[in-house]
Amino acid sequence: ERTGLHRVLNSEIDIKMARVQDQVIQHIQSEAQAKSTTPVCNIQLVEFLENTMYIDIDEFKEKTDFKLTTYGPIDVEKPSSISPQHAYLITIPVYAQDFNISSANHSMQLNKAIDYLIHLRYQDPSETDEYKEARTVQPLVIHDCTFDRDEKFQNEKLYSKVDNKFADFFQFLYQKKMKYPQRSLLDSTSVEIIS
Repeated sequence: ERTGLHRVLNSEIDIKMARVQDQVIQHIQSEAQAKSTTPVCNIQLVEFLENTMYIDIDEFKEKTDFKLTTYGPIDVEKPSSISPQHAYLITIPVYAQDFNISSANHSMQLNKAIDYLIHLRYQDPSETDEYKEARTVQPLVIHDCTFDRDEKFQNEKLYSKVDNKFADFFQFLYQKKMKYPQRSLLDSTSVEIIS
C-alpha cells in the first residue's frame, strides 16, 4: 500500500471467548441493542519498534481515535544508528456492538483491524549495504473489560486485567534499552487470543 520510509502497520486481532456466562452475554446484547457509546472493553496493544522505525505521535493522534502512550522522548529526526528502541501502548476502545455473540454456544468473538502509519528512519551511509532490514515484533495484546470488574460478574475469569504498573513496565524497558524478539512481516500482523 505504501512504499519508501512511510509504511502502514496493520494488526488483525481475533479474540475468541468460550463458555461465557449467560448474564455476561445478556449484558453485552443489551448494550449493543442500546447502541451504547461507552466502551465495554479496551484492547491494549503494546507495540515494540526497533531503532529503525518510529510512530509519529502527533500524526497518530490526528489520524486515529486510539489513545497512544509512550515513555521516553522520541526524536523523529535522529538516524537509526543513534536512536533507541521504543515501546508504545495503543488503547483501542471496544463497544458491545463490536462482538459477534452466539447465545446457543455461550461464546463471543471480537475481530478488530488496526492500521496506523510507521516511519522508517534514515540509515548511515554504507559502501557495502544497499539496504538495511527493518523488522517489527509480535505485539503484546491485553484486553480489559468493564464488566470483568463488576461485582455481578466477579466469577467471570475470561478477561485479562490491566495492571496499574504498566508505566513502571515501560519505564523499565526504556531504561534497560531492552531487545525484543523479531517478526519478519513489516506490513501485516495477526494476533489471536483464545480465552
